[in-house]
Amino acid sequence: MVYQPKKNIVETSKLKPINRYASNILKSENLCRKILKNKFTILRISNIIGLEFRKKRQSLMSKLIQGIKKNKIILDNSYNFKKDLIPINFFCEYLYKIIRSKYSGLINLGSGISVTLLSLAKTLVIKKNVKILIDHNALNRYDSSYSYNIRKLVKITKIRFSKSEVLKEINKISKKI
Repeated sequence: MVYQPKKNIVETSKLKPINRYASNILKSENLCRKILKNKFTILRISNIIGLEFRKKRQSLMSKLIQGIKKNKIILDNSYNFKKDLIPINFFCEYLYKIIRSKYSGLINLGSGISVTLLSLAKTLVIKKNVKILIDHNALNRYDSSYSYNIRKLVKITKIRFSKSEVLKEINKISKKI
């Protein structure tokens, strides 16, 4: 939320907070820099996907899981926007390697792979009776396509996941729902 949305975002890409939450993130980062004198690591994390069990959450995965359980997923007009999605298992592997490397600085942590919300929903739905509907009147005004360039992350961690590995993890999630 802190970058101007686009494909291939790097750590030095233009900052353009899209809401108050994103502005507060940047303020917090700047305070950390000042207080800790650049001896810290900031992770700018993309959308983490995995199982969620709390009903009251408003995350992307929570909404999709609740929709599957109700046999009806409703997406807004952002259904064709591409998002950098990272499965929780991959996020944990990257995080572990970053901590072990003792790296200090700013890192974009994502898969570097963009998937549309509609294709994510279709991949998660393995039951035939779940309908995926598009509410053409609803639009998330802050939403747009984006993806991270993760060259820096790969250089630090020596790990890179392929699109097929990301899709395989999404399939594993769908079987557990």
